[in-house]
Amino acid sequence: DYTKNTKKLMGTAIPKFTTSAEVKFHVLSKKGFVGLIIYNRGVDYLKHGDSARAIVDFTNSLRLVPELPDNYKNRGALYIKGGKYADAAKDFRQAMRLEPDCPLSYFNLGVAYLNLNELRDARKNFDRAIELAAERRRSPDYFGDDYADAYLNGGLVYYKLGQMNPALKSITGAIDILREIITTGEADDETNDSLARAYYNRGLVY
Repeated sequence: DYTKNTKKLMGTAIPKFTTSAEVKFHVLSKKGFVGLIIYNRGVDYLKHGDSARAIVDFTNSLRLVPELPDNYKNRGALYIKGGKYADAAKDFRQAMRLEPDCPLSYFNLGVAYLNLNELRDARKNFDRAIELAAERRRSPDYFGDDYADAYLNGGLVYYKLGQMNPALKSITGAIDILREIITTGEADDETNDSLARAYYNRGLVY
């Protein structure tokens, strides 16, 4: 289970959530409004740590608002948290069908594949998350710390594949991003922990 640290390379393969739904259509039916209400209640359950009720609400909301990718993204992240990696992968593929250029979906699909030990698919999705996040770097929905996590997880995948030079490059990319975040004064404890893990991992790759 790569959501836990190992004595070898310390991974950061944990899911990311989204809590602000973007509805990609202009007119909602009455059924659609009810679906959004249920979605928002699911987000509230998610924030309070009630995964079971959140999953039920995201599932019920999907029946009413199938066009809303956030339902798939949050349910998929909860599936990862619960160890249901194949179900998570299905949800993120659906989210990407509705929202093809969301780096968060590629990141989480990479996490699911990593835990399924489908390393080449994991690498492909982490790489795509990095590409998309780089394109948004100066936009309001920049990937932030999650961008660095994509590099860290990509490094873990390359390491497991025995590809040390790409692993080193990926982990160094994470370090550069995290140091930049710290320099701007926007870092929190999680940022500092990620930087410590990145340095540790790079030392092992060396």
